[in-house]
Parts: sequence; C-alpha cells; structure tokens
Amino acid sequence: MKKEKIMRITPIIGTIAAAAVLVAIAASAQQFDTSGLQQVSRDQVPEFCTVWELRADGSAFPLPGLPLNNLDAPVYALPNGLFLLDATAIQPSAAKASARGMALQDESEEGGGDDLMSPPPDLANYQKFNGQVFSVIDTNDAAMTDTALYNACLSFPVDTNTAPTLQIAHYGTCGIIIKANHFDYSSETTRDFALLVCDKVQTPTWKNIDLSGTSDSQDGWLIQGLVSKSEVTDPMYLMVTNLSMVYNSFFRTVPYSGPQIQLTGAQQNDTVAGTITLYAAISDLSGATNQQLTLLVNGVVPRYSLGPSNAIVMDTRYTPNGPANLDATASGFNATLYDPTNAPANAKLGFDNTATLALDFENQTYVYFPGDMSETNIGVNPIVFGVTPPQYITASLIEPSSSRVLASFSGYAPNFSYVELDWNFTEMDGVTPYTNDQYVVIFTVSSSQSLSGTTLVMTNKIERTRVRTAKWVISTHEEVRPSSEHGYGGWINSEMAKWGDTTEAMYESLYASDFFSLTQYYPWQIGSGRDNPTSPHMPIVLNPSTESGWRDLIQNLVTNRSYSDFNYAPGHGNATKMGGGEYEWSFRNYVNTTISPNEMQIWVRSGVSGPGGDPRCRMRKVTMWSCFSAGLVNQPYGNWPSAYGINPSQMSTLSGKNAGLFFKGDLHFYPYGLGATDVSEVAATFDQLWVMGADPWPGACDPNYAIAFTYNVMTGMYGEITNAVPRLIGCPYLPFAGVYDDEPMVNNFSRVRMY
Repeated sequence: MKKEKIMRITPIIGTIAAAAVLVAIAASAQQFDTSGLQQVSRDQVPEFCTVWELRADGSAFPLPGLPLNNLDAPVYALPNGLFLLDATAIQPSAAKASARGMALQDESEEGGGDDLMSPPPDLANYQKFNGQVFSVIDTNDAAMTDTALYNACLSFPVDTNTAPTLQIAHYGTCGIIIKANHFDYSSETTRDFALLVCDKVQTPTWKNIDLSGTSDSQDGWLIQGLVSKSEVTDPMYLMVTNLSMVYNSFFRTVPYSGPQIQLTGAQQNDTVAGTITLYAAISDLSGATNQQLTLLVNGVVPRYSLGPSNAIVMDTRYTPNGPANLDATASGFNATLYDPTNAPANAKLGFDNTATLALDFENQTYVYFPGDMSETNIGVNPIVFGVTPPQYITASLIEPSSSRVLASFSGYAPNFSYVELDWNFTEMDGVTPYTNDQYVVIFTVSSSQSLSGTTLVMTNKIERTRVRTAKWVISTHEEVRPSSEHGYGGWINSEMAKWGDTTEAMYESLYASDFFSLTQYYPWQIGSGRDNPTSPHMPIVLNPSTESGWRDLIQNLVTNRSYSDFNYAPGHGNATKMGGGEYEWSFRNYVNTTISPNEMQIWVRSGVSGPGGDPRCRMRKVTMWSCFSAGLVNQPYGNWPSAYGINPSQMSTLSGKNAGLFFKGDLHFYPYGLGATDVSEVAATFDQLWVMGADPWPGACDPNYAIAFTYNVMTGMYGEITNAVPRLIGCPYLPFAGVYDDEPMVNNFSRVRMY
C-alpha cells in the first residue's frame, strides 16, 4: 500500500497578553525529564492527540499525532493525555537513514524519480496556501450529517488550562481540526478571532506598510480564517482542508480588524490652509499585500497625492472652508487566503480601518461646490467658488482633448463671498449640446487686473445615467441547510418564507383600490405603477431545487426597468458574490449558484448606450442582507453599491438620488430584539417602516419619511444588528414616494420627513 506523505503542521500554543496579541510559548528541554516518564509503544498513541517532539537544539514543538519520520525515537506518556517524542535519542545517522528509507520507499512505489528529494519552489505564502480552505464546524450539524467529523471533534482530550490554547489533530488525508479553548472576545468591539498561517514560526506577525508597494515583497503571516467576535465560543472547532503537503504550516491566532493607521503632521482641530502634508503610519499582517489609502473630507474626495514614506500632500483649497473631518482609510485585499477563481461565501476578504483628524480649513480662495457628477437634465449646473473680496475674477470651461472653450466668465466681486459659474451643458454658442463626459474648470482670482493671482483647476464629469422611476420591487432570499445554524436551519427557512411573503403582500397592495390594502395610497402620493405584479411571484427563493434557473431569472428582472428596487433579504454572500453555500468546501455546499458585483453591474446598466437607450438604469433602493456586502470602494472585483449605481458621495452632486443598505460585518441569522426574532423579520420591518413611515396602519401611513429615519428606528428596535456594522450608502433623505424626485435631484429635501 502506498504510504501517505505527511507534512508537519505545528500549532502555536498561546495566550493573550496585555495588548491582546497572541504570543508563542515554547517549551524548553529542561521542562522534560524523561527519567520519570513511562515509555509507551507507538501503537498505544491515539491517532488524534498532541505529541511534543523534543529536539536536539533543546526546543520542543507540539505535533498533531506521531510523525512518520523518527520511527525509532522513544515515546513517553505525559499527563492530561499528552505524549513526548524524544528525537534527541536517535543518532543523526540513524535518523537520516530512516528518513532516506521512507523517501526511497515512496520513490519505488511511485515508479522512482529524484524530483521527490528536490526542494519545492520558493513561492510567496499567498501562493503556497491559497488552496487551503477554512471553516468553523457546526457540531450540531456534524452530529446529524457527518458522524466521523463529530467523533473527531469529541476525540480531543479535555483542556484543563485556563489560558487560551489551540489543540490540533489530523483529519482525512489533507485536513486538520483545531480545537480553540478559552478564547474570550466579549470585550472586543472591532476585532475578530483570526487564525493565521505561515511557513516559518519565527516570522514577525506585523509589518510596516509602504503604500508605494515596496513592503509587498515582505512575506509572512496571513489569515487562514476568521470567526466573528460575537461568535467566539469556548470551545470552538475549526477545520482547514486541502492542506498543502509540500510546505510547512504553522498556525497562531490574533485579534484582527485590518490594517491599523495613524496620522501625523497635524494635530486635532488645527487650522490649516493651502497645501498641507500629513503622514500615514500603517501596520498590517506581515504577509498582507496591496494596501490602499482613501482620503475623504466631510465625505468628499479632496485633491491630494501620495509621496514617499506615505506622505499625503493635500491642497485644502479644493474643499469648503470651515471645520471638517478628514478620514484616512487604509484598506487591504490580500490578508485572507482564498482561491481567487472560487472565492468563498460568507468570508471577509477585504479589510479597512479609518483614522479621523478634525481640522479647520481657512483659505481666501477655495472650491465651495464643484458641480461634479451632475446630470444634464437639471438644466443649469452651478459651480461655486468661495472668495475674499474684493477680487478680479476670470474663469473658463474647457474641453480637455481639444482645449476649446465651452464657456468663459469674468468680472469683479466687491461685495460677495461666493462666485457662481452657471453652465447649461452646451458648447460656446449656448445651444449645441456638449457630448463629452468630462470638462475642465479653470478659475482665477487676483487683487488687480494686472497682477497674477490664485488659480484653481479641476476636471469634472457629467453623470449621463439616471435613477429608475420608482416602481416595482425585486425580492429574493436564500435558504440554508435545514440542519445548519446549530439546528435552527429549518426554522430560519420558514421565517424567511413567512416574512418574505408578508413583505410581498405589502408591495402588491399599495393602493387604496387594492383588496386588503394596508397603506391605501393613491398614485398622486407615491407615483403610478408601483404595485408589484403577481407574476413572477416574489420573493424569488434560492435553494437546491431552484438554483439552476435563479441567475437567469434575477438577470431578467434586473434588466427590466419597471423594477426600481432590489432586496436580497437575507442570504449568503460577501463583497465578491451573492449566494453560495454556508460551508466553504464545495461538497458540503447547500447552494453553489452565485452572482458577482461585476455581473450585476452589467445587468443593471444593460441597454443604456446606443440609439434609443434608456438612461434610467440605476436602481433606486437596494438592501443586501448578507455578510460583508458593504465591501470596499476600490476592490478589483467591483463592489455592490457601485454595481447598483449608488454613488456614496451623491449628496455633493446634482443628480438623481438613490440609497442602499449594506453590511461591513458578519450578519447573523438570529437572534434580534427582545422577542429573539430572526434577520428576516428585521429586514421586513425595515421595508415596512420605509413604505409606511412612523404610523404604519391604514389611514395614517406616510411615504415621505427618509430612509435614514427607517435605518435609525430599525437599529433602535434591533440593537444587535449593529454588530454586523450596517452602512446606509447614498442619499439618507430618500423617501419611498417617488412623485417629488425632481426636488431631491437638486438637493431640495423640504418635503422629506426625518422625525
């Protein structure tokens, strides 16, 4: 029988220090006195156990069972079900011969070949381990569906220590089970339990990040898997499958929430003007790469550049004067191991953290309202600059490729603090429509017509696409394996069906003329054609029996412009996909079908270009009740908000308004609220509040409450939802009623109710 090649997989046994960082505890040779120990034969050692290997250099490391080399080394029984393998008792020549004998036996059984003795290629850890798959074992589900896995979990000896420890055992041909004992994350607010992996135990856990990319060459620890802070229990059973049999793997745990960032160069509440330089000190896992920095001032991207040593050079004149919060967000994409061709569901693949600096901007000349990303159907686009009079002013709008002038302005402002340039999206004649999507604004002020002054230059874009007219609602959710979720999967599915049908009944009976209408609205209150059609019936359920046609059906619905809203409530997913199974190894997935953000964006925008194209492509309202759906702004696989056409900074533009609810954290199915309900009811409550307002019963409903009102009430009713870090992206003042949408387009929200 062919021998199996076993890689040595060494766990780091550790404890949480004062800084809450896991530190390794290495056993020394003096800890083991074999003279008082009972020697046992190898067949007395269980398959699943911890064996400490005592080495010639005086170190000792725990192994998940007896190794296949060192066959002649004596084995001793230790207390608490542990064992000691004394590798120092073997003569070097004998150990070498034993190892060589195994290799020769493997070669003869496989037909020979010297390549078995050659070293493996020296790859980065991300490449070495990206095929390994992490999952948290649901022991209730395993007891019902996989008794071998369940018994393997039970085979670990009881850990009598009080400090956090990891126990490890082989499982199957290329997998391990890790039992995590005594980890307490109840005081954590942002960091999750991270299982790290590396090929060298001595590698530093953290490194300083250089945004130029030079730090990417440093290799080290990466995330094998995460457990949400609120899901950490004692004990936990973790599994890593599809292990590499070529490279060493060492595991350790740390609390982790992404790259850490600290800003220097200015103090809190400093007054600044002109060009300022800040420095961002960023640290992350030593194996992480591809970190990026995003800078926002009061939610709007300022004019800045990155220099050596993470220097941020920002021109404060391109943002309004006054107090402002500068948010520097460091994000990373390659801290977690995963197969990029088959990214796991319900796994966080991107991480970010933000440092905030409160500053006071003071400039004599600055951009007050850039007029960027405005829609042409507003008629006239105002571009506003702040000035300190008296000032001579000249300005022009330029086509960037030919440098032709589209509009020019000049004058003297003796008594005004603001100068507004009004442009109607035409050529110089004021009639011919301007067809390019970009234009350059040049604004110059000086104290005298004969003197040079301050010039501000910016490139603006025109938003050619529009938000869909408020009409029908797409609703879909994904069922879970009935035996999953600690045995509550069947109940969760029934709750999804109940609350999904309840929400759909509301959307099918909006008008007073509808039978059993709860809202009794009239078209002049919410718009015409908002009643959901009865076919296809919502919600569209994703499960093993429907997944073959689910993608095509969702595509057909999204490309139909009569649907303005999209609700995924709830289901599996993350920043890279919607759908997929709750388990991360394919043969255990309940559902395998997925949709990516890039695919959704293509469907949403289909039919925009070309003669007769419909520019109303963007969705009006979206909810994505799935883990990590908020994602990152600049991730390579797109992101969900932009897939639906939701601009996160639309409050500083003159364009159609839309909004979406997404989640940065791990969204649990249950429990929520005093009645211990599930997330399906939370999602139904959110939609009900948005549609009906503060008084949800016939005759008292009001469709003009802002979606931010809905968000605030929902989070107040179900405080546990904040553990999933919900994010309301887009226009917080968006109401359900669509009859006044021309007013929000120009930031007039006088009809919208917030309280």
